[in-house]
Amino acid sequence: MQSKETVDILGRIQSMRLQEQTFVITDYLSRIRIFLSSESSLTASSPIHESFRREVVYWVYQVIDYLNLGRDTVEYCVRLIDLFLSSSNSLVQDFLHNRMSFQLLAMTCLTLAIKLNESKPLDFLSFFPLARGLFVKDDFVKMEAMILQVLDWRVLFPTAAVRLQYLNVTLRIFLV
Repeated sequence: MQSKETVDILGRIQSMRLQEQTFVITDYLSRIRIFLSSESSLTASSPIHESFRREVVYWVYQVIDYLNLGRDTVEYCVRLIDLFLSSSNSLVQDFLHNRMSFQLLAMTCLTLAIKLNESKPLDFLSFFPLARGLFVKDDFVKMEAMILQVLDWRVLFPTAAVRLQYLNVTLRIFLV
């Protein structure tokens, strides 16, 4: 017979697994590879590609480390970006073909990830200088509303760290 704690933990793990099935991420970068092969030079309005995405993820790690926040917030941020860009919503297309739009998306997903995943509140004024004058506060407000709309407000999901935490508790219960 399983203890109440074991049943609770197993129920939470099962719930996380079911929730995972509702978040589908596609290879959105493959949609623009053909276009990229015909591009001769890259500009701020050039399509994004793997190396640009990698640079943005590296930047997110730098910001998270600078702000002394948890690294699982990076996973949260990147997952929001990937879920948004995997959407079939027509609003998404500009973000695949314009680096400035992608940068705004990444910065907004980072602020959203911090709001959702961190216990200490984000001081937006300390974060805003990272925009380097490219965007104003209203740009972030509109972008956040668009992210929430495209994702149907489904922005709460367990990170790998949370899943491992539950798995660790489960293992301890069964090994005792």
